[in-house]
Amino acid sequence: MNFCASNIQDQTPQRRIGRLSLLVGLGLVLLGMLATSPALAESKSGHLGIGVSNQLANDLPAFSLKLQRTANFAFALLGNFSSDKDRGGHGLAVKMMRTIFEEPQLNFYGALLLGHVSKKEDQIDVIRGVQIDGTLGTEFYFSGLTSIGFSFEMGLSVVKRDHLIFKTAGDLLLSAYFYL
Repeated sequence: MNFCASNIQDQTPQRRIGRLSLLVGLGLVLLGMLATSPALAESKSGHLGIGVSNQLANDLPAFSLKLQRTANFAFALLGNFSSDKDRGGHGLAVKMMRTIFEEPQLNFYGALLLGHVSKKEDQIDVIRGVQIDGTLGTEFYFSGLTSIGFSFEMGLSVVKRDHLIFKTAGDLLLSAYFYL
C-alpha cells in the first residue's frame, strides 16, 4: 500500500498536465501522418517498369520487367544469361511485391521471389536449382523525376540444389526501373 500511496503523492498537477500534453501531442502527430500520407504518395498503378537487378544467386545482372498492378501490388519477371562456356549461367524468376507503407517519394514493400538459377565455374555447374527469396525493401524517386525508381532490398534467400543453402540477401542500390 505504501507503493501505491507514494505514486499518487508523486503525481503533482504539473506532472499530470505534462503527461497529458505529451499524449495529446503524439496523438496529433500520428493523426497528421495518417491523414496526409495517402495524398502525398506517388501512384504507379498500371505502369510498366523496365530495369536491372542483381538479385539472382548466379551473380549475373538481370533484366527486369515490373508491372505495378494496383497501388499496393506489383510483380516482376527477372531474367539473365551468359554464354561463356567456362563461367556462364542463366536465371529466370518471378517476383511479387506488396506495398506496406508509402511516403511522398518512397514506398516500403515486402517481396517474394521464386526462380530457377544456374551458374558455371570452370565448366562445372556450381549452382543449378531453385531460388526463393523473402525480402523487405524500399523504392524511392527524386522529386520532379518520378519516371525513374531506385530500390534496395534485404532479407533471406534459400537456394536448393543438392542441399539447401540459407543466406542473407541484399540488393543494395543496384535495382533501377524506368517507368513507361
